[in-house]
Amino acid sequence: MRRIINKGLKRVSVPLLALSMILVSTPMVSAEGQSLPEKSFQILNPTMDTSTGVKATVKISPIQGKNHAGEEVVVFELMNGITPLSIAATEKDIEKEENFTVHFNVTGSNLTVKVFVVDRYGDITNIGNSLADPVDIKNGAGGQLRSAKIAVLSDTHLMDLSLGTSGEAYEEYLSNDRKLLGESDAILKSAVASLKSSGVQIVLVSGDLTKDGELVSHNRFAAYMTELENAGIKVYVMAGNHDINNPDAKRFDGPNATPVEYVSPSKFAEIYNQFGYGEAIARDPHSLSYVVEPTPGLWIISMDSALYDTNIADHTPKTGGAYSEQRFAWIKEQLEKARQQGKTVLGMTHHGIVQHFDVEEAIFPEYVIDDWRNVSKELADLGMKAVLTGHFHAQDIAKKETDKGNFIFDIETGSLVTYPIPYRILEFTPEKKLVINTQTVQSIDYNTNGKPFPQYAKDFLVQGLNGLVPKMLAGEFMKLGMPQAQAYQQALQTFNTPVAEKVTLGNVIVNAMASHYEGDEAADPVATGVATNLLKSTNPVQQKLGKFIQSLITDSYPKDKNITIDLTTGQVQ
Repeated sequence: MRRIINKGLKRVSVPLLALSMILVSTPMVSAEGQSLPEKSFQILNPTMDTSTGVKATVKISPIQGKNHAGEEVVVFELMNGITPLSIAATEKDIEKEENFTVHFNVTGSNLTVKVFVVDRYGDITNIGNSLADPVDIKNGAGGQLRSAKIAVLSDTHLMDLSLGTSGEAYEEYLSNDRKLLGESDAILKSAVASLKSSGVQIVLVSGDLTKDGELVSHNRFAAYMTELENAGIKVYVMAGNHDINNPDAKRFDGPNATPVEYVSPSKFAEIYNQFGYGEAIARDPHSLSYVVEPTPGLWIISMDSALYDTNIADHTPKTGGAYSEQRFAWIKEQLEKARQQGKTVLGMTHHGIVQHFDVEEAIFPEYVIDDWRNVSKELADLGMKAVLTGHFHAQDIAKKETDKGNFIFDIETGSLVTYPIPYRILEFTPEKKLVINTQTVQSIDYNTNGKPFPQYAKDFLVQGLNGLVPKMLAGEFMKLGMPQAQAYQQALQTFNTPVAEKVTLGNVIVNAMASHYEGDEAADPVATGVATNLLKSTNPVQQKLGKFIQSLITDSYPKDKNITIDLTTGQVQ
């Protein structure tokens, strides 16, 4: 049975008292004199819209293990300041989470709505026991998100030019990398100029802000972010695996690589105080995680996944990422608070929380967060619908669904120093949709040897992968017990094996990786045939290569560059 009771308090023949004042003095016993559970329900997601009168909505959620027999009454009390104006009550047996909405045909500038759950309500002289902590709703309360336009950058790897971009030591460093480090300042300058005229309200950067955490590179990056904020754009950043306590922070001078000053966690938070840490509404005491609300109704939870505590003692930075028990408990606490307050949540973390191709964990385990299956499941079941990631330098989106029917999208943004030099523009719409579009840096103030910048960047990537992939293959042969020198020779032989006319196995691997970085990978008949043949091999390295190639060229649902996500249903278009 559902019954609506609307009572104007001015018609009640008792002094006008706020319902909350009466409930304060009500003993916690039932009508039959039996003690009640402390609280049986939660009042969640409070929102208030005053565009046409006053429309108030809440979600009532039964607390597990604290059942209340019989019907309950959800009471909405309209207030003008401290003066009660009207009451609307709905009586129902609430057995599961359910939304309740009431509309008051009243206008005013100081209106609020108080919401209660009681076990009975006849009128203001016959009020039952409180079954939930009451909430007050103000205009826009719950901060229900209307819209927001956000730019997402990742893995900018800015290298201050004073660190040196030539010489033997620098070239040796680049031989083990695929980043446009010498061009990084020009690229970021171009991206910042585009963002200033893009109409975005917020810029998020999901880690690896600098080459290797050099203090001078962090200061340079902060200066660029200040330029965005001076243009009226809010900026929020987080650390990646390169940014803190990094012993690879060095200056290059001819054949020498000399250590330079790096930053500690506290110094990182100090440098970026105006880009998240100083504006945080919550900060994790055990990490650099924080929460901001840049626009009413939107919580951005920056979830620190970097492992930097022992980098200096170990003489090497950690590539992998994890949430300690304390970090993850804090993250889950913030999600529960967001759920209770009806906030839209957008997560941001450096490492992937799901795989972006089938064998990512098997081949590149340090690029997905430790225990990613459980982490992604818990985040989804706690209401996080989307999380922004980076780290792998690929433009890719992956979706995880849980046994409870919940979902989460891992929106991985490619690196600003790796082809195709992408960033994303996200728009939250009033219809609870997230519209995602990909942009790329098209030109920079730098000598690109007469080539258009996109072609220059792609050639640089292919050249870098031609050097990196044989080293990756050598590592696989070494896992089989092969000595390093022999493993590298075997890797080169495998890499240069012809698989089609003027096509080597190395060409296929490099092209597949470059295609994955770009996103929306297209089927390649040659690569498909090569993968099929490798999977038939009895050689474990060849089998693994077959799985790797097949996984890269078979793009998983959904598309990677331009999609719209329905944040209510999880459907995409």
